[in-house]
Amino acid sequence: MNNLPIHPSTHFVRREDCTVERIGEYEQNLRENREAIYDLTNYISIHRSYHRIQENARDNAFEVICKAAAKNPAALFNSPENVARTRAMCAIQMENSFSYILDLERRLAIFQLLEVRNAAEISAMRFGYNYVRQHPSDEFVIFVMEEGHILQRVNPFIPSRFSGPRDEEPENPEDHVPTPKPKSPRRFPRNNILTNQLNSPEPNYDVVHIDHVFEMTKYFNKKRNILIVYPNDSKIFKSLTKTMDNNIAIIHDAIKKYYTSGKYEQQLKNMTGEYFKFTNQLELSHIDFDFKKHYIFELDDYIRQKLDGNMLWFYDTYNCIEDVKTKISNMFKRLFATKI
Repeated sequence: MNNLPIHPSTHFVRREDCTVERIGEYEQNLRENREAIYDLTNYISIHRSYHRIQENARDNAFEVICKAAAKNPAALFNSPENVARTRAMCAIQMENSFSYILDLERRLAIFQLLEVRNAAEISAMRFGYNYVRQHPSDEFVIFVMEEGHILQRVNPFIPSRFSGPRDEEPENPEDHVPTPKPKSPRRFPRNNILTNQLNSPEPNYDVVHIDHVFEMTKYFNKKRNILIVYPNDSKIFKSLTKTMDNNIAIIHDAIKKYYTSGKYEQQLKNMTGEYFKFTNQLELSHIDFDFKKHYIFELDDYIRQKLDGNMLWFYDTYNCIEDVKTKISNMFKRLFATKI
């Protein structure tokens, strides 16, 4: 299900996931991700400030050491070994602090990607839920393309005429330059100052119907969010039995129209009755679909033999009908003997 020739970041939502319960679970995950993003953002800001304090403290300490060494170069605590040891300890502390900040930033990037993914999946689930209500018998899968639903992260906020209104006052109000109102109404998406996210409109989904799996590949090249409706088992079953239905109808109509006296009418009625009873039971059976295809191909081949150049329906009409009935009866027994 996942080994398709598409972008690794492209993911899909199944029909079974388009429920109120699953939407609620994903919305809870989204809330938790956003809480983690908020916490990590604060942690990064705090540790960056602490890192700057460490840098200032280190610089001040070495300034004091340099002044002390200049005044009293013979003191033991001003020896080159002690200074080198102090430098090494400061470097280790700074490196650990910097590595921890990088780790927090990596974790933040992961949660940001999860936030985008959750938001896209929730949108797809809601679309699928509404589609199920309108088309309850359709089987489908929703592909959320990497390029089809992007939550864009922009650079740090810089006031401009395209910026939306601020929800909160900045930390330094005196540094904030008011944004002049444009003369014409804005037609640009509103920039969220606090999260630096582009609040794009709800993504669109194209609904397409396919009859074969290979048709899916052409839609992947369009880089659009798509809901692909594929044939369910019932439609595939009817497609597989269509030729067989036509062949049994040919035998029935040919014999009935040739023998206008109705000589074989009851026998034909029994044959077609048994045939449709068997195909209906086969369709409703819970056996694996591969077994169903095997039964269909076997019976279809047998019925087609009665229509070949030997003309058995014409030269040996009675036995032709009885042979088909016997074949159907035997397949009935095999069907019920198959373990479910």
